[in-house]
Amino acid sequence: MVEADDDDGRIERAARLLRDARHVVVFTGAGVSAESGIPTFRDALTGLWERFDASDLASADAFRRDPALVWGWYEWRRMMVMRAQPNAAHRAIAALAEKVPRLTLVTQNVDDLHERAGSVGPIHLHGSLFARACDVLFSVGTSSVVFPAAQVPVEAHRAGAKVVQVNPNATGLGAIADFDLRGTAARVMAEWVRRAFL
Repeated sequence: MVEADDDDGRIERAARLLRDARHVVVFTGAGVSAESGIPTFRDALTGLWERFDASDLASADAFRRDPALVWGWYEWRRMMVMRAQPNAAHRAIAALAEKVPRLTLVTQNVDDLHERAGSVGPIHLHGSLFARACDVLFSVGTSSVVFPAAQVPVEAHRAGAKVVQVNPNATGLGAIADFDLRGTAARVMAEWVRRAFL
């Protein structure tokens, strides 16, 4: 029978992996931000929102039924994130990036706590509640129906960015897109980039 390691032993063995690693990928979820006081989608909503289901509010159907309700919920979430502070996990991940040859941070979280902790260029799988720091946003090959990611172009548009959609089919984004380029991503993007930098 193999005796179970204590936590220190397991952490030390895992630390050796980091010391020898060339490219580390850190994949974070709601549990990282929960420790900063941001509820997960599985947690019960509180206050004014306690009678709603977060996974329902973050859907295209909910937005079509009651856009004002969904906007209000996202504003509440954005205010909650703005009051939250990065925790020790966020700071440790930022510090790790300085100690390994290459680190890619991929997060499912839509907050900006990784950035505020010092991480540079995390990949936000589900978009960001703070998607406004651009002057042109390309929406390429996405149906624009899965929230909160579908909210990213809308937020950019609200902040004054030009929105360019590239899709062979019509989507709900067509209503706000400054340019709605129909066609496959491979064909349209290749031609567009070629023409832009002739």
